[in-house]
Amino acid sequence: MALGERIKELRKEQGLTLVELAGEKITKGMLSLIENNKSNPSMDTLEYLAETLGVSISYLTQEGDSEWTKKMLERSELYNSFDFPTELIKEEILPNIDKIAQSSDGMLIYHLIRVYYRYTGQREKAEEITDLIEQFYKNIGLENLAVTDKMNNAISMLYERDYKSAYETTKQLEEDVEKYKEYDSNIYINYLFWRSSFAADFNEKDFLEYGELHLQECYKKENFKYFYLQNLILGLYYSHKGDMEQAEVYQENLRKYLSFNQSDKYKFEVVDKNRPINVFYLLNQPDNIIELVENYLAEMEAVIKKENDNPMVSRDYIKQYLPIFELELAYYRQDYEYVLENFAYQMYERPQAQHPLDRILFAVRSLVYPLSLFETGKVEKARESYSIIEETVEDIKHSIYAKEMHMIKEIIFEQ
Repeated sequence: MALGERIKELRKEQGLTLVELAGEKITKGMLSLIENNKSNPSMDTLEYLAETLGVSISYLTQEGDSEWTKKMLERSELYNSFDFPTELIKEEILPNIDKIAQSSDGMLIYHLIRVYYRYTGQREKAEEITDLIEQFYKNIGLENLAVTDKMNNAISMLYERDYKSAYETTKQLEEDVEKYKEYDSNIYINYLFWRSSFAADFNEKDFLEYGELHLQECYKKENFKYFYLQNLILGLYYSHKGDMEQAEVYQENLRKYLSFNQSDKYKFEVVDKNRPINVFYLLNQPDNIIELVENYLAEMEAVIKKENDNPMVSRDYIKQYLPIFELELAYYRQDYEYVLENFAYQMYERPQAQHPLDRILFAVRSLVYPLSLFETGKVEKARESYSIIEETVEDIKHSIYAKEMHMIKEIIFEQ
């Protein structure tokens, strides 16, 4: 929407005539020319119009099509947890890039484009988008949001699996974060979590120090963003280290957290409320694991049968997970033939899962297949299958999160 059209639209929305908006500052004729994009207002006139209409200058001067931008953000494909919206961005957004509004909504679209460029290996274009977003926020005086976007840029590097660059980029934000953390507490919360998360396989000291700082800040600010994930990550770390006493600290944190946070989201994150941090998926399971998974599957099937508009309990989302849990249940029951008949590698493909923990998690759960081959005496096929799966996480197979993978490898290869 052009400047003149935006002024006219706001004027009509507020029930003002040309004369009323023009006031004593400008003539009715000049305002008409401006609204019809036949004349550009001076800065003084622009300031007057913005003040009279009750909006910012940046709102009036934003380029692009705000309606198109909002409609694009409403597209459900953008929020699919299991399939990156490559085609939508390639076929509908990039050809219409000039329509992206120079607004906060528009910056969300640009971020999606940046992620697309990371995902498709176009690093230079991703950096160009980063510069564009930073300049937008600086131009309207929101330096804190420019810093927030620098963090989003680091997070986007997950999509090119460049974990070291993501960590180094985050480290470089420390001075900026310190400058704005009192003004915008979310900046500090986000920074602490990602500084810790990215450091996991590169800097153990940073990983632990910033993880603990993040949890402290959550309590201090009563802002529990990433609280669940931070406890999960630290609990896994100490569990894999064999320090079960320290790991129990984070298990207890989550037991308390889940006792008052009844979000539907956690119904699908946690199978065992007494053991919210699931250290192992296929090995070392508790005696009541079959009962736990049966109850979980019953809850999921009940949700599928009823209407629910909450995106956190999307029936399509649950349907993606049900077959995975069904295979695991069959494995726990030692019904290996069911696993062999119903397994498919594609079930575990998650283009959206770019964090090392997510990628390893899906790799581990897919090992239900080579384990079932092994248990039925098909040892060579089991080893072939394990190797296929290991290749999907070749770059992170020595991650701190990969302990169960190594344990299963020892079983299958009898090392």
